[in-house]
Amino acid sequence: MPSTPTSKSQVQAYRFMLRRMESALVRKDAVMLHDPMSSHIRAVAVGVLVAMVISIGFVIFGVLNPAGSLPSEQGVVIGKQSGAVYALMGQAAQSNQRLVPTFNVTSARLLLLAQQQNGAQGGGAAQGGGQNASAPPVAAVTVVDDDALKNVPRDKKQGLVDGPQLLPGAGSSQRVSNDWALCDTVNLANTPTPVTGKVTVTVLAGMSNLGTELGDSPILMVTPDKTYYLVYKRPAPLYAPTQSSRVETNSRAVRAKVFLDDPAIKAAYRLDPAYATPVSTAMLNAIPQVADLKAPEIPSVNQPSKFNVKGAVIGSVLHVTNGSDVDQRYVLLKDGTHKISPAAAHVLEFSNQVSGSEIQAQPFDISQIREDTSEQPFDNFPQQASNPVDPTQNQTSCVTWTYQGNEQHSTVTVLPKDTNPVPLDKKAQPIGTPSTDGQLVTQFYMPTGQAAVVRGSVSDQDKAFGTNAGYSGPIYVISDLGVKYGVASSTKGMTGTQVAQGLGLGDPATFPPAPAQIVGLLPSGTQLDPALATKTYDSASPPANVGSFGSPQTSGTPGTPGN
Repeated sequence: MPSTPTSKSQVQAYRFMLRRMESALVRKDAVMLHDPMSSHIRAVAVGVLVAMVISIGFVIFGVLNPAGSLPSEQGVVIGKQSGAVYALMGQAAQSNQRLVPTFNVTSARLLLLAQQQNGAQGGGAAQGGGQNASAPPVAAVTVVDDDALKNVPRDKKQGLVDGPQLLPGAGSSQRVSNDWALCDTVNLANTPTPVTGKVTVTVLAGMSNLGTELGDSPILMVTPDKTYYLVYKRPAPLYAPTQSSRVETNSRAVRAKVFLDDPAIKAAYRLDPAYATPVSTAMLNAIPQVADLKAPEIPSVNQPSKFNVKGAVIGSVLHVTNGSDVDQRYVLLKDGTHKISPAAAHVLEFSNQVSGSEIQAQPFDISQIREDTSEQPFDNFPQQASNPVDPTQNQTSCVTWTYQGNEQHSTVTVLPKDTNPVPLDKKAQPIGTPSTDGQLVTQFYMPTGQAAVVRGSVSDQDKAFGTNAGYSGPIYVISDLGVKYGVASSTKGMTGTQVAQGLGLGDPATFPPAPAQIVGLLPSGTQLDPALATKTYDSASPPANVGSFGSPQTSGTPGTPGN
């Protein structure tokens, strides 16, 4: 009989048995040092671990980037692949869901607010428009695959074409800080004097520490029609201000009209029209105005006084000192003495209304004289007579405004030569549309990716009544492109504050104020009103006269392909 051939497995088994016998003879243990099965066990274990890691990775990826399905409740839906935004109406449980294509999340939320209010009114349960009306729910935003949107009924496109892209909620890091500024920068290139320089007007948001606050040196500003103003640090009141003499208490700088044909004012404050700084109307309007600076006409000046003070007459300046802690100037009026600043004393001296210079006196010389605390024209004069700011060395002046500690603070600052208020590594947005009152700013800067949610305010007097009521001005959302959107409601039974809450902006009582004289300069976008968002479109093409083409360096010309 032919022999059966030996198989490979039999040979391997025989060799394995020999190795075990060798191990038993040498080590007195049939178990070998290098178990051939251990490599197989390790390979299986590693394979299982790798499979587990891959599975966990897929689970995490699925959680972080879900394909998503259509929500069962109404809300905002964004197609993952297309980026299309929809307002999802209806309920899955009632099988009446439909999609309303829209332009942005803002429009979608406004549409949902309008739909909710219409439904509430139809059901006889309107929310009401009182101050304590309940806040509407904020529509959630869900990102889903475009495949999940197939076969869902759709309406015509609705919404606000130019609504804001960002709606930062309460406490969001996307909200800009409460710092605002309006800056005039004079271009001195190719101009013989600063007066003829071109002015660039910049509105800035979220920028603090812009330049140095105005000190003793004022700024002589001139308008295009050759009207001159002196901008200076608001003097500390020598007497309690009367109601008629009050200026905005939150402003540390004021402006006063000056007349350069008044020799006393011109000489006392060293005013030279050749070094006047051209100013924009926007900048001028942002600085509180006080009474004009002009040499005062003192009643009965140069007439003998009923008070016997070293031969002083009415209109004389008394310089009262005692060699240590008293150094104060007074003007002798008909009914008594009145405190004045050193600069105001210079004005009276240069006006030549009274012959001779100021009279040196001691405190006891005037101790028996009545002090006249009535309001006088020179009470708001600059306290120091210093050379005005040189516009060739300080090309930029700014009105800065901040809200800290529940108080508004405003002042005027100056920046050194060749210093731009916009950070060098940032880009300001050009503004081509004037404000509602016709004023045009050149550019706007806000840190990108942020927005402002504020109430327009003129002063602290705009605080609303009631506990934690906040401010009462109009609500604005201001984008980083320099467009402000008013929040309002023309829908019956819904207030503007409810609209703000429904947009996810938070409690309107917590919205900080913003200076109306600055934010009012920005172009206005469409009002964020639920009723306006219900407008339908076949297509939304802007009018031909709206917008502008970029420079050749940044884009192609019409009809020419870009690079």
